[in-house]
Amino acid sequence: MGELKRLSVTVTSDHMDAIRAALDAGEYGAESEIIREALQGWLADRKARLLEIERIRALIDEADASGPPFPSMVTAFWKRPGSRWLNRKRTIDLAAVFIRTPAENDLRAIWRFIAEDNRRATDALYARLRGKIEG
Repeated sequence: MGELKRLSVTVTSDHMDAIRAALDAGEYGAESEIIREALQGWLADRKARLLEIERIRALIDEADASGPPFPSMVTAFWKRPGSRWLNRKRTIDLAAVFIRTPAENDLRAIWRFIAEDNRRATDALYARLRGKIEG
């Protein structure tokens, strides 16, 4: 353990009730023990999140380096000559309608993970992906 430093922490009444209950039950000897254990858990969770974000970034970079995506079969179907959909004026979100794959579920899970961790990172990734799609 490193050098101990003093810190004043303000907690909600619910948190204080939980701390008091743990102390009264004899699970801990002092409030500081509970706070230290909570910080250790937070640090472990934070480290795991940061490692997962780095893994996801590496996968995105790998995908970027692999070149442009292949046109999907759905897109090829809708754009084939003679397709009655080719000249339609309204926009159809083909991804939302037709593509329901494990990859999409993985992407949604990754998106939720990033959004929970850092909203600005989510916005930056969205802008980057949108630029790749439109660009």
